Amino acid sequence: MTYILKQAEKALIQAQVSKFTIVKPEEGSKEMARSETMLIHDLIAQYLAHDGYVETARAFAEEVLEESRSLADGDESKIRYLNAEEDVDAVNRQSKSNTTLLYARQTSGSLR
Repeated sequence: MTYILKQAEKALIQAQVSKFTIVKPEEGSKEMARSETMLIHDLIAQYLAHDGYVETARAFAEEVLEESRSLADGDESKIRYLNAEEDVDAVNRQSKSNTTLLYARQTSGSLR
């Protein structure tokens, strides 16, 4: 039963991915550099939030906002806003792994 559910979920994800279209900017253009920078910022923000580094993700989002404002030259449409949301699952994973590590240290006698 689990195998069938995994296959159904995989098919659903593949269908969603195939619907997504990418419009590539012209090679070497300012738009190309901007879209690559935005992608990198998004990946970094997602990584930080996913791994439970919420405060770091918020600080990163503020830094990206400041950078966007300075590069926007007053054009509000060019300002980039990242949303650093707390990943509850990541926080739970992190607290469980920290608890497990603490327990392992206590039982091995390395923490006294």
